[in-house]
Amino acid sequence: MAPREENRRYQRGPAPYGEPFLKMLPDVHAERGMGCSVCHSMKSLIAGEKASKWCSDCHRPDPKVIEHGIAAHLEKLECAACHAAWGAQEYGTFFLRLVDSPSQEEYDLRTDRREWIKSVYLKTQDLPPLGLNRAGKVAPLRPEFIAYLSDIRRDRPVGKENRLLAASWKAYAPHTIRRGTPFCDACHDAPRRFLLEPPQDRIYRLREDGMTLDSFWDRTGQTVENGAFLPAERYRAMTSRSPEYRKGYVKKWRQFLNRVDASSLP
Repeated sequence: MAPREENRRYQRGPAPYGEPFLKMLPDVHAERGMGCSVCHSMKSLIAGEKASKWCSDCHRPDPKVIEHGIAAHLEKLECAACHAAWGAQEYGTFFLRLVDSPSQEEYDLRTDRREWIKSVYLKTQDLPPLGLNRAGKVAPLRPEFIAYLSDIRRDRPVGKENRLLAASWKAYAPHTIRRGTPFCDACHDAPRRFLLEPPQDRIYRLREDGMTLDSFWDRTGQTVENGAFLPAERYRAMTSRSPEYRKGYVKKWRQFLNRVDASSLP
């Protein structure tokens, strides 16, 4: 499930836990009928552990899989870095207090009669960004809080409008695991996934909207609560097209081509 937008036009459909969600591609474990307790025992939760079982407790790398044959993948990546099919991400969470402000109705946000209302600049459900977790392994990241505050009285801001409260990320394990993986370029030629978005490639111009950050996908001014962003020099080494990378890339393409040839046979 992925959270819907706060605008009232999107508040529709089933509402488990009191919130309407988008129906998304399910995690393969849930799809096979596995419950939470299979990996998250009460004993491990009481001990403060995230889980009592990890991927390697049930799965072994398959030597027939090209990605599994690359030592750096097995040594430096969490399984979810490749096998998380998508991740719910929220960029730019705005907390607004609108007092005696007739323009409040123009936002068309779900208010629930609260003084503070919430709006979001952007929600996505695509491949999660990547960084380093506490163990130093490459893992999915998500924005924990990229939060802004505006206090509006009579349709005018009190103090600074869109004041940045926090720009914090968190390494996590999306429960969106699938057998397939992204292609090589989704990591080795994707600076945006590592919060290294080049200025010339930016679609969202946050400064022009009066926001503090230059880009959500630029680590400047942002932090990771339980890990770190991948060092820029390490990313540059990933994109150096080493002989091992070229060999694996060619093998991957051959695998695709052979699959097409086989499927076209009578």
